[in-house]
Amino acid sequence: MKVDTNTNRYSIYAGQKQQPAGNADFASQIADISGAEDDASSGDTYDFTDMTPSQVQTAAENLFQSGDIDLTQAFKLQTIGLPLGTMGPDGTVVPLSSAQRADYSNTPMNYIQLTQGAVDSIVQQGQAGDPRSGYQNWQSLLSTLQNMQAEPESSSAAI
Repeated sequence: MKVDTNTNRYSIYAGQKQQPAGNADFASQIADISGAEDDASSGDTYDFTDMTPSQVQTAAENLFQSGDIDLTQAFKLQTIGLPLGTMGPDGTVVPLSSAQRADYSNTPMNYIQLTQGAVDSIVQQGQAGDPRSGYQNWQSLLSTLQNMQAEPESSSAAI
């Protein structure tokens, strides 16, 4: 089996082409990585209680790039609450239409509540101690979302 190392590789989240290790010197690769980390949104705040799926897609990419969440958590955040379709008259799942998908992607959801629901569900099933349940991963994601949640703006209108 021959492995071709001259092909270009693509990152899932970095919208740019990555070159194989043999095509660039080590120092420039480190500089690129350092620059990407500086551009990431670590320390930013978000309103996870009122985000559309398209907004959470961007937030998850930023959090992944900054190292605040891992790839599994990014996937969970991007897909939680995602409907697969609707129930048809005969009990089969009917895929969402383009209009339904567009409507869904513009509907704000509370991602902290959805994530808390996933954690609660694992606990209710008695699976929190099972490493295969994903409990620790969901709990860590919930903690990250809560820590990065923007504080509500207080209205201080003069009377």
